[in-house]
Amino acid sequence: DIWRLWDSPRITGPDEEEQPGTEWSLRNLQNRLDKSLCRNLKCMGLGDNYPAIKTSIHPDISAKLGNYEELFWVLQQHPCYLGRLSELLSNNESTQIGDRDSKTMLPASLFTDAVKSIFMRLRDNRTRHLFAALIRLVVQSEIQAHQKKKHKEGTVLFDAKTSTVVRLMRFFIEHAYFSTFHDSLFNVADEDSLCSVILDWTLPDRQGPGEEAK
Repeated sequence: DIWRLWDSPRITGPDEEEQPGTEWSLRNLQNRLDKSLCRNLKCMGLGDNYPAIKTSIHPDISAKLGNYEELFWVLQQHPCYLGRLSELLSNNESTQIGDRDSKTMLPASLFTDAVKSIFMRLRDNRTRHLFAALIRLVVQSEIQAHQKKKHKEGTVLFDAKTSTVVRLMRFFIEHAYFSTFHDSLFNVADEDSLCSVILDWTLPDRQGPGEEAK
């Protein structure tokens, strides 16, 4: 029955892997692979552009790295957590947490710096789509906050100095993954780029790609 392909298996324990494959089982395996990617690469002796560390990692720290790996996976997979956090942290001034006796000042760049680290691998389709989902949540949040402050003069939606959306979009657009896309639009030295095509149609006497008109 096709409707049961997404149901979790009824058999649990050692015999769970021997059941007929279902969509639920496939997605479960995909999730497990994503969460254990770094450990799998290490076992296979493959690198991932990480710098070589001459000294070994302390066993106590190494034992906890898997927990951080799973935490990062959860923060990527569920953008609502980071989206909610963006509403609580300021981008133009430090945020104070705690009471007077044990207060801590969080830097204004904490949120964007953390998000950049979590979603650094934008070349991966999954990571890129999840980051786009996070940006969408933050956009909705800032629009709703702006509507509540519309009675105040001088408030600007997506202000470059205070908006989290602007910082996230800048990181997204300036990522190395989009360098080829940017060249296809703005590189006048490339005769097939959008700018070159526009120049060819608007300046018919142009000598060639990247050259000025007569």
